[in-house]
Amino acid sequence: MRYLLVFALLLALCTVCHAEPPCVSASGPSNLSLTTISQESQNYMKKYALPANPAEFCSYLERLKKHHQTAVEEGLIDMVGDYFFSTQSIETDYYFSYKYGSPGKPIPQIILDKAAKEDQIVDRFIAAVDKDPDPKRKALLEDLAQKVSGTEKLPRRDRFKKLTEVLFEKSWVFKPQFQQTAREVNRDDNYNFVGRGLRTTTPIFVSALVDHFITTRAGKDVLPAKINRMLIIGPGLQFNDPDLGEDIPQESHEPFTLVDSLLRNGLAAPGALQVDLLDINSRVVQHFKDAGASSKPYDLHVIINKEENAARESLGFLHYGEEVLGRSLPGVQAGKPVDGKSRRPSRGSLEAAAIASRTLSIPPAIVKMFHPFEGDMTTTDLRTLNSATDTKYDAIFCFNTLIYLDEKERMLAGINIREALAENGVFVTDNRFVKQEGGTAAAPIFDSSFLNMVADYNEDDTNMGPIENPGRRTIVYRRGK
Repeated sequence: MRYLLVFALLLALCTVCHAEPPCVSASGPSNLSLTTISQESQNYMKKYALPANPAEFCSYLERLKKHHQTAVEEGLIDMVGDYFFSTQSIETDYYFSYKYGSPGKPIPQIILDKAAKEDQIVDRFIAAVDKDPDPKRKALLEDLAQKVSGTEKLPRRDRFKKLTEVLFEKSWVFKPQFQQTAREVNRDDNYNFVGRGLRTTTPIFVSALVDHFITTRAGKDVLPAKINRMLIIGPGLQFNDPDLGEDIPQESHEPFTLVDSLLRNGLAAPGALQVDLLDINSRVVQHFKDAGASSKPYDLHVIINKEENAARESLGFLHYGEEVLGRSLPGVQAGKPVDGKSRRPSRGSLEAAAIASRTLSIPPAIVKMFHPFEGDMTTTDLRTLNSATDTKYDAIFCFNTLIYLDEKERMLAGINIREALAENGVFVTDNRFVKQEGGTAAAPIFDSSFLNMVADYNEDDTNMGPIENPGRRTIVYRRGK
């Protein structure tokens, strides 16, 4: 009888253990759960002092998710600041640079002669919105102007004046301390957004760097011979073009450029490649859902600022943008490159920067390859995006995202990614973290026994400025042993 009671007690305990529900999100795919991740992941997690109780761990993830959603909204304000800035003339651009960036510095007469006065700037802003070719972006801006007005029933011009005041107050564009910090350390202005808000930008030069890596021997040695299932975390959605402002509608580069590179290098085959997308921003996810549901081609605009990207010519950046990008996407129709001028000035000059642009018309069949999901890479269980079964990926790509996370959040993202990788799968990312002391290599952001860094590619550190800078590196991780 005693043994029977012990057996019954053990059975009851096991039942309670297995009855612990997974950490289910209020909407979308389920969260990571202590009851479903591997023992290796649980061991890796211990040094970060996270809740050890499944229910408390679930609550912690929900709080983290809400925190990131707040950052998404803050990032939107910064992107609208970019939009506002690029709708203005070059003279106004410099007018603000002098007024807000260097107090007391005399304003050149050419700017005084041509710069808009502050009461004219709101009218320029409204004019840009009125002719905006993207109805969703236009509606979003109108909605923001209404929200900042609160319950007041203001005329439209007054609403946009209030929105302009909010941008002056909150957007990094008008914060000289952020601009100054970037200049002092000679680094990409995008660093200014870290800790302020999550952006959805998809810079084309990142695509060029990754494409260059994929074509090299280093890339071919570490990437799988065939990628049939891939996940892109943070595919991004360019709110507006930094050189041509609202003339270019919202669009995403990364999924198209990655698929193009993989097909061109024989690492994937049309018809066999499945591409999932995960983004924390609902606007990004809806953009891809709408594009996939449409029977129209997807117009992708390739805009290259020749001056800003001169330092990247070791990668053949201009050739990539004008001739290479898109040619391996089945059925794509590529326009010829056209020279033009940016709305923004060249560095250290009042002249417009030279740009080159072309348009790719991408068939609907390519767009329908993408399966978008809303979720957070630190909390959403990547294995459950497609179904409740355990999905594994041959490759997971993630750029311009890890830089926003603190160490504990990167650990959670690493666990999530490792759990979702196939046995020989790879995690490909960029790394803008400070290099290891005394060397030029990027600092690994995971323990090698958990995710092992097998490639650190930076084209001799020339792609992002002086060699002493950390630069933007293409990093490849595999599951550690």
